[in-house]
Amino acid sequence: MPTFSREEMIAAARRLGPDAANPAALAAELGVARTSIYWHVRDRSDIGELVLGAIIDEGESARWSPQPARSWNEVMESYARVTRAGLMAAGGWIRFATPRLVLGQGQLRAMDDMVARLRACGFSINDATRAYAFLIQVVLASIGSGDAPVMGMHRALLTELETVEANELTTLREVAAAAAKTSPDAQFEYDLDCALRGIAARSGVRLGALPTT
Repeated sequence: MPTFSREEMIAAARRLGPDAANPAALAAELGVARTSIYWHVRDRSDIGELVLGAIIDEGESARWSPQPARSWNEVMESYARVTRAGLMAAGGWIRFATPRLVLGQGQLRAMDDMVARLRACGFSINDATRAYAFLIQVVLASIGSGDAPVMGMHRALLTELETVEANELTTLREVAAAAAKTSPDAQFEYDLDCALRGIAARSGVRLGALPTT
């Protein structure tokens, strides 16, 4: 049996940081045999997810709840922004973000409150479930490893454009110029707006609809 607690292991991993935390380094940091680490985690990814989960549980998103008398889309916007802000504040640990992180106790309560609000505003249980899952995907896709993934795509596009003649692919050059003026936050707001409008269209529940029960 390990001679340290789960909390002590998480604290040790946070001291090491996301780049150095692995089972061998944790064992050395805690002064224990490496085999005892495997009671809690299998590898670096498990360690990262465990630490990030603890950071999320400390943050505002774990205590989030829908404000009374707010529409379903206002509630989803609030949750998405709070969750994303908490993940971004985690620094390098966000590389370990996975959908499973929404299953912490605080996140489960938030999920229950969110789906209940959607249901009260007219969503079927199926549409509410899909809407929540989609929102989580939008948030996770927006953070990547600290930079929105689309930003990496734009940088790769610029690199490729350097290999072709200046008078070719002129539309893509306009895209690259526009992308250079777009921040990860601005892209997230665009994605979130598109997501909410799409959810409204698919569910048949209008934007701004309030609870009816």
